[in-house]
Amino acid sequence: MYASRLVEIGPAEQVFADPWHPYTAGLLGALPDRGFTPVPGHPPELTALPSGCGFEQRRPSLHTCEADPALVWSGERAVACAPVRAS
Repeated sequence: MYASRLVEIGPAEQVFADPWHPYTAGLLGALPDRGFTPVPGHPPELTALPSGCGFEQRRPSLHTCEADPALVWSGERAVACAPVRAS
């Protein structure tokens, strides 16, 4: 979850091995055994969430979301980010 929104769902072993959402990847990268690299930027104010993707300002890429991305399923996994990665 990010800013009270689901961003990724799936079996834990798959999500930990191959995160599809940049926030999931950022959280895992912040673990001590994975480099202890913090997620850049700051979370949004929860009482004034931005429209669209709440993670957009913290993204490591230039991708922008047009609207609040919905969860898109691929097999037993789902991610709220376009384009959806398929493993």
